[in-house]
Amino acid sequence: MKLLWLKAGGLHPQNSGGKIRTYNLLRYLAQRHEVTLVSYHRFGEGEAACDASLKQLLSRVIAIPSSEPAHSTAAFYISYAKSLWSRTPFQLRRFRNVGVARRIAELLNQEQFDLAVCDFLSPVLNLPARKTCPWVLFAHNVEAQIWERRRQAGNWMERAIAQIEFWKMRGCEQRQVRRFEYLWTVSEEDKQYFARCLPENRIQVIRTGVDASFFQRPPGAFRSPNTLLFLGALDWWPNEDAIVNFYRHILPHIRAAVPETEFLIVGRNAGAQLRALARSEAGVKLMSSVEDVRPFLHSATVFVVPLGIGGGTRLKIYEAMASGVPVVSTTIGAEGLKVTSGENIILADDPIDFANACITLLQNPGLRQHLADNALQEIRSYHTWDIVGAELSAVLESALSRPSDKEEGVKR
Repeated sequence: MKLLWLKAGGLHPQNSGGKIRTYNLLRYLAQRHEVTLVSYHRFGEGEAACDASLKQLLSRVIAIPSSEPAHSTAAFYISYAKSLWSRTPFQLRRFRNVGVARRIAELLNQEQFDLAVCDFLSPVLNLPARKTCPWVLFAHNVEAQIWERRRQAGNWMERAIAQIEFWKMRGCEQRQVRRFEYLWTVSEEDKQYFARCLPENRIQVIRTGVDASFFQRPPGAFRSPNTLLFLGALDWWPNEDAIVNFYRHILPHIRAAVPETEFLIVGRNAGAQLRALARSEAGVKLMSSVEDVRPFLHSATVFVVPLGIGGGTRLKIYEAMASGVPVVSTTIGAEGLKVTSGENIILADDPIDFANACITLLQNPGLRQHLADNALQEIRSYHTWDIVGAELSAVLESALSRPSDKEEGVKR
């Protein structure tokens, strides 16, 4: 099968959930199909289309330079201000690229692909109006839902921006989804949301996976006492919001019962607010842009996911489970994952309940081990990338075995 895969931003380094998911699924597919990856990103900033091991598997890698301004820079805010009067969400406008659109059109006109994949909604404005093969949107999130939830947090300006972007994204996302022959989501909840846009038989859930052997905890690895770990992309606003709320509303209750508790924050590109928080508080440590997160996972006592805003699924929960560390999460934090509270995770939404769950685990080694053992068994049985990749490959074969759908896609 010949596939074209369009991705805004590179896949290396793998420092976000979306990158990790796409990277591992491409590794699986590239060993069985002919895959061309088109990636566009800012060159010279340590980002690459993919690493050498994936490049060897892919049929072709086309990397196109992008002038899209870096997040939180003056150019970024100027670009956003210019977009305020447009009906198109800024998240889509900023990833529009004339060079990418031209290259995609050339590839589709010169070659016959069986299927083309738009990875995330971000690159959608670069797709040609005329199709020569069916297209699938790989929706890692419901973008409008993230903006809708974001309206409820932050200062007045952040809430106002979230409201504007929600208004724009809600309609635009649904219009764009209808352009596609197929849609992949990462959770059943997201599938039900998008069922208003496409028939359900054209929507498939691609489950989240994890490299269980990569994250396996070495025998005898050191376990820090009373250490709570948050791991994630620190330049993603929902994560920063979760950390700040955890520090303000949950951590004080935990320290009242376990005064020696440390809060460790690990992830990429921490902003000024998180850096200031770590400097001002003795029991809060920040490790930004680390090369390997496994030592932190293996040494943590409890893994916390206090998200109040988000979409899609959190790969970091499965990484924690594969690492043998028990997890406490909000319901939104674990949304879309196959987990059972009290069996392989603890779910708590109220700040006091969340704090009490952490306290119970910090004080009860037996319960920690029980949750960790059950979680690891769940991961190994159902959620390795080989299992998920095989399911995705079957989805591809099934989609292309229906001539009516394929012919309909070409005619649109």
